[in-house]
Amino acid sequence: MPRIIIIENKYAPGVRTRLQADALLRKGWEVVVLLRKSADLSPVNDLPGCRILRVSPDIGHPLIELRRRQLKESDAGMPRNRTAKAAFSFPSPFGQSYTLGTDLLRLESYWLEVAAEAAAHSCDVIEACDLHTLPAAVWSADAAEDGRKIVFEARELHAEANYIPEIYREGWRELARTFVPRADLTISVSEEAAAIFRRRYGAANTAIVHCYPLLTGYSKRHVREWIGLDEHTPLGVHVGSIPENRHVDQLIPLLDGLQALHVALVGVDPESEQFRNLLSVAVSAGVDGRLHAISPRPPEELVSFLRSADFGLLINPPDVDYIKLTLPNKLFDCLSAGLPMVVTEGAASAARVSSLGAGVTFPVDEEGSLARAVGAVLSDETYRLAADRLRNTFDWARECEHYVEALETLLS
Repeated sequence: MPRIIIIENKYAPGVRTRLQADALLRKGWEVVVLLRKSADLSPVNDLPGCRILRVSPDIGHPLIELRRRQLKESDAGMPRNRTAKAAFSFPSPFGQSYTLGTDLLRLESYWLEVAAEAAAHSCDVIEACDLHTLPAAVWSADAAEDGRKIVFEARELHAEANYIPEIYREGWRELARTFVPRADLTISVSEEAAAIFRRRYGAANTAIVHCYPLLTGYSKRHVREWIGLDEHTPLGVHVGSIPENRHVDQLIPLLDGLQALHVALVGVDPESEQFRNLLSVAVSAGVDGRLHAISPRPPEELVSFLRSADFGLLINPPDVDYIKLTLPNKLFDCLSAGLPMVVTEGAASAARVSSLGAGVTFPVDEEGSLARAVGAVLSDETYRLAADRLRNTFDWARECEHYVEALETLLS
């Protein structure tokens, strides 16, 4: 029975971690998820057979001091002692002659603690969820010396994230250049992103596993019923969070220009600071009554919940690789619901929508272009028919086979 340790960086396991753990358990794998001690376990707690490891990262010491202290430990301190030696022999860029911010030093100490915990448990595969945890996976493999394969699950291009100041971003790029070549397999969500990891960061072996949705559940209430909207009123949906870099501020002039239109932000807490800020702008424009926030829905019910909308929105910055080269889950959530898409041009998601004939693209920096694209989708039934043919096409139940196959091929 093959065994995998999945290092999850977040304070709660993400939906994708749960889906992948479930897929492996169904194939007879032994699955261990390594989390922060304070993490919410609910996303994986009900997975039969899934084991949870928790760590309390020591973030009170500068890295070099922490390493030196651990190197001086007696043999009883093994394998933590070996982990510290592994970290010294193959360090991250941040522990060297320069640093790029105290937040990164804190992360480095966290990596060391996680690596020590992971090295103490044998496994066939150690998987790092995103760049945040890759150094810990590499150090654990070097410390354990058990031949474990290193899998880098690159859910995003973190080193290109535009919300990170450039000085820090260059540090993350250097981190990627240092550690990505050590991965035996890099899993990406799109071929465009995988090409970046190969060309810029030295990934030698890549596989694609798309962010397809679960189609196993049914929502008793759909989005129109939730906000009290009749079937004749045009309704667009935006799925997921709304940070500033997603350009959701463009929704205000869109609503102002199309007086009948309503937009639902699905997956956004109505009490969140981001929505309150957006709503204050909507109030000033007099469109707040047509902008709705709906808290996150159960993943297995989301596609069913969206089906009564008229179209999906995906608004991306035009020049940010972090977003434009990926194929996000929100794209497939909407397409699987049979919704035509309105997508920023120049992105991988726009190319996919265009190739399917299931929507319209628009230049994000051209005034009025979003309203024209929405108008085209609402007035031309061709897009709706094309999207309707894709209903239930993008299904995690099938896509997870590629994930399991990639890991089994790596071990074989």
